[in-house]
Amino acid sequence: MYNCARAILPAYRTTPMPALLKEAGILPAEIELDKLSQTFAARTSRLDPQYPLHLQSVTVCKTRQPTSRFACQILALPLAEQVNPIKWPPWEPHEDRKLAESRIYGPLGRDKESAA
Repeated sequence: MYNCARAILPAYRTTPMPALLKEAGILPAEIELDKLSQTFAARTSRLDPQYPLHLQSVTVCKTRQPTSRFACQILALPLAEQVNPIKWPPWEPHEDRKLAESRIYGPLGRDKESAA
C-alpha cells in the first residue's frame, strides 16, 4: 500500500507515510479493515430472519457475550429497527413459511402426479 501511495504522488523517500497516504486519498489499513467489518456487520443485521448468519447474530444479541470477532462486531452496532426485507406488505395475502416449504420442496412422500 505504501508503494502504491509513492507511485501515485511524486514524493521524496523521507516524506512521512501518514501525510503521503492522506494526500493520495488512501486510508490506513487498520481503518479500511474496520470499515469493511462494520459494513459486514450492518449488512448481516439486515438479512432474512431465517438466514443462518442472522440467527447467529440474534443469539449473540441475546447473550451479549463477545465470544468471537463476529460477535464483537454485532455488539458494536448501534440499536436499530430490525426490518425483514422479504416480508410481504400487510395488505397482500401471503402463505406462511411451512406451507411454502411444503410446496417448494420435492414430493415429501407423495407420488409424482399428486406432488405436481
